[in-house]
Amino acid sequence: MAERYSFEKAEDEAGQVQEGFRRAGVAHPSSEIYEKASRIETELDARAEQEAKERPERIQKLMARVDALFPGQGLHSLREEIRASFDVPQFGAYHNEGSFMDTHLDLMRTRIKEMSDGIFDEAVPEDVRTLFARLVREDPEFFEKYVFLHDIRKKDCLTITYLDGKKGSGTWQNWKDTIPAEALADPRALRAYGKSASMRGISYFQDRGKNGGFVQHGADAERYLKNFRGLEVSRGMLIAIREHEVAYQFQNIQPGTYRKHFEHLSSRERDLALAATYIDSSSALGKRRPPRADLTGFRALVDSKYNFELLQRIWGALSRRPDVNDVLLERELMRLEKRKERIADPPDDLISRVAHECRR
Repeated sequence: MAERYSFEKAEDEAGQVQEGFRRAGVAHPSSEIYEKASRIETELDARAEQEAKERPERIQKLMARVDALFPGQGLHSLREEIRASFDVPQFGAYHNEGSFMDTHLDLMRTRIKEMSDGIFDEAVPEDVRTLFARLVREDPEFFEKYVFLHDIRKKDCLTITYLDGKKGSGTWQNWKDTIPAEALADPRALRAYGKSASMRGISYFQDRGKNGGFVQHGADAERYLKNFRGLEVSRGMLIAIREHEVAYQFQNIQPGTYRKHFEHLSSRERDLALAATYIDSSSALGKRRPPRADLTGFRALVDSKYNFELLQRIWGALSRRPDVNDVLLERELMRLEKRKERIADPPDDLISRVAHECRR
């Protein structure tokens, strides 16, 4: 964490220094922090150059899949919305896959292929790997459709944070009217614009005040797709889209938070949503060098799931036994729920121990 913070701090501070001296018209003397940030700048410039070369072919490939997955005249406007989402800007500490969202979606499709082949990040427990591999092999089209639908409303939830801490948000049309035309599609031009405008980063939720409330792009996509005429979208898909960023709410094991989001869902809906959030989380690259996904929240989420389901199993096994005191049982389960690590005890052994400790 310290290393990642130092890179972000270096780039932010260098950006502030560069902007201040640029306006003053003087050169900035060499310093350790400036040199570190300059190395990052050089790397990001090279990445933007490479992305610009690869982007036309990548978009052509993605649109071919969109046309196949969402065919027909009735879904023409949906295909247009998906194509527009490819141009959603990515700038700042998150989504270092590339300057535009097409890179994020393309990486997600790669993740699905890896999952089918049994390839996972080391943060994923073995039992979860087995589950996810089975899910993507059973229904690859579900997950590929999810890729193209889950962020379809990002473009309508843009919030820009500047180096001075100020924020601005608006519509997709506002964004297109604000920036130079070439920055709408060229990674090099977008990067140059972001630096000249002193942008620190872009996020995808908005606080629209007392009347509009807080708008998160996943929930907004769920509402949008649910009401899209001619599109057949399953309840499991809508849940996966709504909850695709849920892992970021888990920085440690929290069975209670897991209960809030998932208890009312069927077992399959839970599994699909967890697989979907892994695909998204593992395809959102941070600023560490080399860029990689931070799956701390995802690991806490799946461990929360394990502990929650284990506690449910204990309750189901013991709550109706005449020799078990329900009050003592509830207290013991509350104590176990506060564990900050995945419960390692073999389930049957744990049930026997809890039964013994909660005897009438």
